[in-house]
Amino acid sequence: MIKEIKKALAAVPSCVGVYIAFIPFRYRLGKNYTFYKNSASVFKDESFVFHKMKSLVCFCEREIPFYRYFYAKKGFSSASLNSFDDLKKIPILTKSDLQESSFEDRVFNSGKSGIITNTGGTSGQPLKLMIDSNAYAREWGHMHTIWERLGYRTNCVKLTIRGMNLGEKPLVYNFVHNEFQVNAYCDFDLVLKSLDKVLDKYKIEYFHGYPSGIYEFVKQLSESDAGLLGRLKKNLKGVFFGSEYPAVIYRDYIESELSVSTISWYGHTEMAVLAAEKGEPFLYYPFQSYGFTESIEIDGKYHLVGTTIDNYFGPLVRYDTGDLIEPVSYRNGLLESFKIKEGRVGEFVTDLNGRRISLTALIFGRHHEIFEYANFIQVKQIEAGRLTVYVTTSKEDLDFSKLFDSSGINMFIDFVVIKKPYKTKSGKVSLLIRD
Repeated sequence: MIKEIKKALAAVPSCVGVYIAFIPFRYRLGKNYTFYKNSASVFKDESFVFHKMKSLVCFCEREIPFYRYFYAKKGFSSASLNSFDDLKKIPILTKSDLQESSFEDRVFNSGKSGIITNTGGTSGQPLKLMIDSNAYAREWGHMHTIWERLGYRTNCVKLTIRGMNLGEKPLVYNFVHNEFQVNAYCDFDLVLKSLDKVLDKYKIEYFHGYPSGIYEFVKQLSESDAGLLGRLKKNLKGVFFGSEYPAVIYRDYIESELSVSTISWYGHTEMAVLAAEKGEPFLYYPFQSYGFTESIEIDGKYHLVGTTIDNYFGPLVRYDTGDLIEPVSYRNGLLESFKIKEGRVGEFVTDLNGRRISLTALIFGRHHEIFEYANFIQVKQIEAGRLTVYVTTSKEDLDFSKLFDSSGINMFIDFVVIKKPYKTKSGKVSLLIRD
């Protein structure tokens, strides 16, 4: 039934969809959407979080085999939770812990079913998950709150650029989010022709997608058809960066070229943490109404830890996201804001001395003149002490070793020129090439 509904919605043409889009989401997703939309704007306190956590942990210990065994092994019991400070007693959960158990032992086995999803396949740590039936109402209630910070309304038309393979069609209209999706694998000239026709009929007000994908699209468009770019910019109000951390070089170019504001948020498939900028770039404010978000010091570094407080089908309790952060402020006893410090744990390379070097620091934390000539920089390491830097550029007669700041880096560095960047299965331009 769900597949049939999705198929029917996908068939709604743009000439009809842009008018249906005026129907508020509170009618499309129901009262749960309204509840979470209203909740998203209210900062929670210790009392709210404690009661949510106490209820969830008791349930997990009683109904889900994985948690019953995991907590017993760690010497923890939900009976010890009597105040907010006691939440620190709950063991931290990692993806490795979950992978050691079967999917069936990690979910609530009842007559009702949740929604099965997966995460981490491209990072080398796949994990099967189950989310609750209200997950999308919660997700979009919060996401629309984020986008509204740039004036968004759900009847606004978006141009969405992610890693979508849309067959032979350059652009496809998606009624659900009132957007035209760009085919990431289609000839760019065909995309431009389709975009030209779309702009004859509709006003594109927002870009949405991977920062790297939008950067690549705008760069190609400015070089191929400045007139079409001008038409696109005419009604543009903002850019939504999703699924990737927006590297400064991408963000600065996009904001300069399009002359609009951008907004970024942190989220992941596990749906345990959602945090967004409010004004200052790269400073993220978590929605405690979405999931209990913490900054936990482990081995001298602060890890971003989240709990899916409303997911009783496949809950994640004090789940270590694998991202390292810098906690910035607290409010009502809860983490109010943070900055991403190093990105996902594992995104590093190793020098000849065995020292691990953060890729974020190595690539974006230094002044590399190479960025004046390259569209993308990616790296691959097969063995410690040797790094291959892949440079996406049309210029091949440059001395890249002089344009790349490797001072103080004890590594052999090779450079390879490529015409197009390597992309993951989902279409992202990953900094670290894994295979």
